[in-house]
This record gives sequence, structure tokens and C-alpha cells, in this order.
Amino acid sequence: MISKILVISFVFFIFLSSFASSKKVNSLKEAVENVKQALKKASTMPVQTKLKQLEDLTLECALCGIAMNEVEGLLLENRTQSDIETELKIFCSYLPSDISPLCDLLVADLPNIIDLEEKKYTVSGICTEIGMCDKPFNNPTDPQDVPTYTINLDLPPKERYKEVCSNATYQTTLKFLLNTLNRVLGDEVVGALSDLGEFLNDWYFPQDLGEEIQGCADVVGIGYGWISLFNMGYEVSDACTSIIAQDPKGVPFHVRNMDFWAGMGFTDSLKTLAYTAEYQKNGKTVFYSTTFAGYAGVLSGMKPNGFSITVDTRFYPGGITELFGEIVAALTENNASLVTFLTRQVMENENDFDAAVQNLSNDELIADVYYIVAGTKAGEGAVISRNRHNATDVWKLDASNGRWWLLETNYDHWKETPWFDDRRTDGNKHMKEMGQSNVNVDNMLKIIEQKPTLNLQTTFSSVAVPATGYYKSYSRWCEYPCVQ
Repeated sequence: MISKILVISFVFFIFLSSFASSKKVNSLKEAVENVKQALKKASTMPVQTKLKQLEDLTLECALCGIAMNEVEGLLLENRTQSDIETELKIFCSYLPSDISPLCDLLVADLPNIIDLEEKKYTVSGICTEIGMCDKPFNNPTDPQDVPTYTINLDLPPKERYKEVCSNATYQTTLKFLLNTLNRVLGDEVVGALSDLGEFLNDWYFPQDLGEEIQGCADVVGIGYGWISLFNMGYEVSDACTSIIAQDPKGVPFHVRNMDFWAGMGFTDSLKTLAYTAEYQKNGKTVFYSTTFAGYAGVLSGMKPNGFSITVDTRFYPGGITELFGEIVAALTENNASLVTFLTRQVMENENDFDAAVQNLSNDELIADVYYIVAGTKAGEGAVISRNRHNATDVWKLDASNGRWWLLETNYDHWKETPWFDDRRTDGNKHMKEMGQSNVNVDNMLKIIEQKPTLNLQTTFSSVAVPATGYYKSYSRWCEYPCVQ
């Protein structure tokens, strides 16, 4: 999440440089300049100094958990110490320059680590033994039910999430995330980012959603600017898997794994923040959504007897620099929507599969995305590959021609997946082995519980059957060794 917020600050700096004419933009421009200067100042701080400022789950502890997971998996494959050292060095090369020295320390300590593995130490025990963690981290039982809260849409927006955001665990976790950012980036950077988030909320977010975020922040006791930036995280975020399958009677089933961030620490915090929201109006359920405390958009949801939607990141083909350009361009257009804000709008306002697909295919967006939509009847399943302006492709169920399931990760279905992230091949293999005659809730959940579909980044799994109104979600704790 740290890297996502830094990305967002950069995006908005570029964006604001194009708008010197507006009075409000002058204030925004000043706020972004403050972010720039604070980041520049923070970047000169040695990583060792930053780490000394951490008191809870440290960056080094989180990194150790991920790296030890890799080591344990390689040992199970009977790889040599030399092979493991090579793999760890590759892993380290992907990290930011101020973090990679920590990884190099793990490489240097590899003989001791392997010895501890042979003595049957757990991943958590090894990280504590070698001094990367002050105390063992938890690996709770998987899966766990997420709690359900009723969100009353008849209430004023600032009051809708009062019960959710009053939850002591959610409050502690949100404050932990903010405190960790403070310790890693410094008060000055986080303060400047919070100011930027406030301007974003006031200027860009739909008024009701902006007020929902403000209301939650007030209850938690933190600034609404930071939570506003949190709501932007998925525009440039990580990986997910969504599957729609039609049973022999023509009923679509929809499952997803929500993958966010990397491995330990922040991912675990997001698991703790996960819950199911039952949105009601006039005392009746409008739709369900599985989300995170403080998040106003919809990442996964279902409208009973209507449709279900999940959101998967579509990695921009021109690379992250060009993605920035697209986001900046979108922000110049008042009608462009955040990806998950559009999902929320469709959940509230549309009633059937066709209307949902039409809306999700054509409304202006801030970034590329995949919308995966299931309905109530045979053939009502679609993967919408979106660019900012409209659908690049709409891929639908067609059981009569053998396409009784659709599986989407984070790559265009008509192209090969990259070698370093091929969840598609394994997922399709598992679906084929299961067979259409065995499509049901339990078996669909078993599909997404298999690795690498389930991985260290998986925060929650959900299953939806719009035709029956069945909707259920679980937080996920992938047992070590687990894939990244």
C-alpha cells in the first residue's frame, strides 16, 4: 500500500500541472508540491533509520516472511543451496533499492536459515530466530468467515458506515497502517499526502461517496484524506482471479479470489479489515459487497436475482508510465469514474445482467480493468475487458460450444499469460478436471482454494449465485509454503 500511495501522489502531481487556471487547483498544486518536497526529503533517509522507526510489524519482518516462504517452497522441491541463493537474489532484484539490502542480508544468512528449516522451525520461528521479527507472526486457520454489516442507504452518507468504522479491530488496523506509513515515510510526507487526499475527496469523488469516507474517518479518529487515497489503491493495484461457471441446468456460479499487495503485513491487515456489506434501502436488501473497512467502492458484489460483479486489475499494455498518462487524461474529464465507484453505481441502479454489462462496458473510467459479470440464466456470464472509454472485448459463456466456464486473472484472455504469473493455466486445468456436472458452491470454492489461484496476496474469497441469492465470503490465510 505504501508504493501505491506514492504512485498516486506522482499521478496527481502530473495531473495538477495541467490546471493552473482554477482557484481550487492552485491550492491542490501547492499541496502536491508539499508532497514532492516531503518525499524528496524522506528519500535521503537511510533505510536503517526508517526501520528503527517501526515498532509493530516491521518492514524487515514482512520481507522475511515472504522470503522464507520462497525458501521453504524451494526446499520442498529438493533444490540445492546454490539454486535457492540464485532464486533469492532474483527475488531481491525486484525490490526497491532502499529495501533490497535487507533481502541481501537474508541471502548472506542462507546456510543458517536452511539449518533452521532442517530443524523444523516454522517460517515465523526462523524470522524471529534470525532477528528479523521481534515476535512470531500469526498464520490463522484458513478460511475464516468475514462478518456482515448492514449499510442503510436511507441514512445521510456520513452516518452509513458508523457501525462498521466503530469496530475496535478495524480502528486499530487502520491506525496501524497509518502509523506504519508515518514511521516509514515520516509525518511530513503522510501529512502532505493526507492534504492531497482531502482535495481529491472534495473535488473528484461523487459527493455521497466522499461523505461516506469522511464519516468513517471521523468515527475512526483519523484524517479523511488518507482514507480517500486508500480508495484509489485498486486503480494501479495487484492481481486477482475470477471464475464464472454454468451448471448443467444453466445456472451461473461466480467465485473470486481478491489478491492485494504482497504476502505479509499489509496483506494481513487487509484481511483483518474485510467484511460483507448488506446494502439496504427502505428496509430491503439492494445488494451485497465484500470489501474493506473504509472502502466505499465495490470490488466484489451481488444483486440477488439480478447479477454479480467482480473486479480484476487489467495491467496496462504500454507499461506503468503510459498508465499514468491515461489516468491523468481521465482526471481531466468530469464524467470519468473510479473503477470500483462505477461498480457501486451499477449495483445500486441496475437490475439485470444485460443492463449491468451495458453500463460496465460503456461508462467512462479512470483506468483499464476487467469486469466479470454473472447473471441468473444460461449464457449470462461475461468478462468485459475495459479500456478507459469502452469495452475492448466482451467474452461470454457459450456452453453449447463447450465454453461452460470463463476464467479471468489479469491478462487479456486472447493473449498468452506471462511466464512469471500463469495462474490461468492451472485454474483452467482444475476447472476441466472438475467437469460441468460437478459445478456447485462447494466445488467452485475448492477450485479457488488450490495454489497458485490461492496465494500469499489473497485477502478474501467470495462465491455468488445470483439466481438463488446465495452470497458468501471468507478471509484467506494461505498455509506455508504458499506461492506469491
